[in-house]
Amino acid sequence: MRHLFAAFWMVAGLVPAVWGQVAAAPSTTSLEGTWEMISLIDNGQLVDAQTIRAKFDTDNRLVIGKNTISVDHPGNTRQIAYVIDTAGPGTVDLAGAESVGTKGIYTLNGDLLTLCFGAPTSSQRPASFTSGVGGQRLLFVLHRVTPPAPKQPSVPPGQEAIIGSDGKVTTVPTGSTILVLQPPAATAPAAVPAPTPPAPVVMPTTPPITPMAAPPAIRREQLLGTWGHQDNEQIDTVTFNPDGSFSASVTWKPGFLRTFRQPEKRSGTWTLNDRTIVMRITASTDPKHENNQVQSWRVDRLNEYELLYFDQEGKSRIEWKVR
Repeated sequence: MRHLFAAFWMVAGLVPAVWGQVAAAPSTTSLEGTWEMISLIDNGQLVDAQTIRAKFDTDNRLVIGKNTISVDHPGNTRQIAYVIDTAGPGTVDLAGAESVGTKGIYTLNGDLLTLCFGAPTSSQRPASFTSGVGGQRLLFVLHRVTPPAPKQPSVPPGQEAIIGSDGKVTTVPTGSTILVLQPPAATAPAAVPAPTPPAPVVMPTTPPITPMAAPPAIRREQLLGTWGHQDNEQIDTVTFNPDGSFSASVTWKPGFLRTFRQPEKRSGTWTLNDRTIVMRITASTDPKHENNQVQSWRVDRLNEYELLYFDQEGKSRIEWKVR
């Protein structure tokens, strides 16, 4: 990616200077095209390239169309409608079910685009291209890119190009006879006599093991309600209803995810089999959750405050009672 962040223009030195130059001359040139992120600052924190690819944008690019911005999230691609106003300082507003009211400003200088968005829940438009800690602003610097044309081998007149199995290109006179040589067939290895099995070993008998007492049974009523957990990026909740239905959601905390990635929601039915919760998904906004997909939780500990379980991958997780 040709040094994607390239010291991020030295962040504190060159970037402010560039922004100062481009802010003085708003452009009415179209924003359409494929844009590569040079830097991303989310709530005052510089986001590195590896994090962007893993959690925000798999190809580190935004594709801006006539009316939409496409972001390739891990697992799916999302398109967000936008409206720009080129009169005076360039302004941009994002639209959509989860981004209504997201307001921003932009400046364009040739193939260099700077975007600054306020918090998704804020109706205030940023007045400057800044992103400080606690301000919940997003600050992008992007460069317009053009996919390189595929390189074709150069063939002199009267010659033909042949691409070998190793990828190398060879030219021969037009109309030449080409022989394809096959490698000799491999000969079967000589049979090796099977070794004589060792004599059986008699293991000493061991006294029977007294089984441990079974853990207390889980009652269905103990699971009713909403459980959840959160980390620095997201808030996960699941609600078990008395009628055997459930609903779950994932909402995002960082500004980039909240602005460009919609919350994930799923619902379905649930049952309790001994100490195992079995959930069958019947509807989901996340493509990775197919209809009738089954998830299971093996309950290890349950009380009125917490639910400790092992998921279908064997990972230990804990949920706290929300309500």
